[in-house]
Amino acid sequence: MIMSNRTSQKTHSVVAPHVGTGRVRRKQRRVHEALLMAGCAVALLALALVYVGQRTYIMTLAYKADALNQSVADALREREFLQLRIAQAHSLAHVEQVATGKLGMVRPEATQYVVLDETARIASSEPATPAPEKPRGFIAIAVDWVAQHWPRLETAEAGGERR
Repeated sequence: MIMSNRTSQKTHSVVAPHVGTGRVRRKQRRVHEALLMAGCAVALLALALVYVGQRTYIMTLAYKADALNQSVADALREREFLQLRIAQAHSLAHVEQVATGKLGMVRPEATQYVVLDETARIASSEPATPAPEKPRGFIAIAVDWVAQHWPRLETAEAGGERR
């Protein structure tokens, strides 16, 4: 019977853990559920923070875009104003005002006469008849053409068309 005591002890020792494991498993399950809930809460909090951060960033970008649109509108308004000022500065009334006011110029009188000497008046009253040209050769014509159309070395041209 000694063996039976050992067997009974062994069975007792084997049976005892089965009885206690139900409570342990429930506790482990509760711990796992609590950890799962805490993990879900942390994940949900992280998602909420990401969402709020994105919304804040979008709002910041929207404010910057509005500020840039406003500055573009201001620049366009200033450009229109400056174009108006340029048009006013080029107007004849403004040019006349500057000429008479700042530069001290005066408007011409109603009638002004220029007297020419007697020979100029006679020459202008008679129609001028061109003198007959002598027949010229090809080289003389070419030299004349080059002299008229080729730029001279002692003159400078400032961006205009060549004649």
